[in-house]
Amino acid sequence: MIDYRKNDYYYRSHHQRFAKFVQQKGLSCQECRGEGGWKEIIDPEIGGPWFDCGWCEGTGFMTPFGRGYWLKYKKQEKDERRGHANIRSVNRI
Repeated sequence: MIDYRKNDYYYRSHHQRFAKFVQQKGLSCQECRGEGGWKEIIDPEIGGPWFDCGWCEGTGFMTPFGRGYWLKYKKQEKDERRGHANIRSVNRI
């Protein structure tokens, strides 16, 4: 049986600690450009829903480790688009 209240409590406490830590480090998120997410435009008149960035958890800041991992992920994504997939780096994830 899943205890949703407990999981919610753990996620919220993790998110508060993460937000405090990354605001001290000051590395802005490259995926959302420091905005914490983006708005998906469905209808030009109404707008659309807000989506939190998964890399920075909606804070707009990243850890140094997170930035390095994001750069590695983007490099692999770029190599796959070009057809130069490095087998060694793909298997490590």
